[in-house]
Amino acid sequence: MGNEFTGADLAPHTVFLPVIKKIDTTVAAEHLVLGAGHHPKMRLRFAYVMTVDANNDATAVLTVKHGANVAATVTGGADAIGTVNELTIDEDYKDCSKDDGIYVTTDGDATTGDSLFLLVYELIA
Repeated sequence: MGNEFTGADLAPHTVFLPVIKKIDTTVAAEHLVLGAGHHPKMRLRFAYVMTVDANNDATAVLTVKHGANVAATVTGGADAIGTVNELTIDEDYKDCSKDDGIYVTTDGDATTGDSLFLLVYELIA
């Protein structure tokens, strides 16, 4: 039995894939979550970010990118540990093809705090 599947395999089922990535919110950076070619076509259904390890002290802009396109974004606040913010998903870029990498980014506009991205994708044919 292989690990390859097609749209026919998905037809009778809905398959969700959780994607989780923790980043340092204090340094402007783009972080690879899942490289191109390592996933089938997926649709971003839910996107959340939780403040972890230390309180955020500023309004960092956090995004999810599919290739070069911003699929979801949120501007955090001076959030306490455990605060969860929902990212706004852009309907035009919610689909991620197998040729797009998935990245999370921060503008680094905070001097303390880490962020835990909690993303839920649906596998689509």
